[in-house]
Amino acid sequence: MITEWYRKDLSAHAQAEFDGLLRQLSKYRAKDWNVNDYKPLTGKHAGIYELRFKADKREYRPLGFMLPPADVGSVDLDVLVLLIGAYKKMISWTPHDARDTAVSRKKSALADRSILHDYKF
Repeated sequence: MITEWYRKDLSAHAQAEFDGLLRQLSKYRAKDWNVNDYKPLTGKHAGIYELRFKADKREYRPLGFMLPPADVGSVDLDVLVLLIGAYKKMISWTPHDARDTAVSRKKSALADRSILHDYKF
């Protein structure tokens, strides 16, 4: 889903910003990420992370979750699973149900890992 969003909805500039953010985050353990680059959601969306980057006068907010360390076979490796591309203006999300969709897709991903693919950037 992220690859489709990336190719169809992001300009070249936004793609470069997104790739840069992912490269930066991949250098560190999630516990050491810069708080300006992500935000954990709360309430019924707890367990979902909002990544943050700006491009083309938009505040992009792709959503994902971290696989539990036991699931990836190493406590020294963090694996972020991207679930949906979105952006946010003030308190309005596009798509409007992005956070609920992320929760639903997380359940599907945890139930069937075969639907997960490495992100190529």
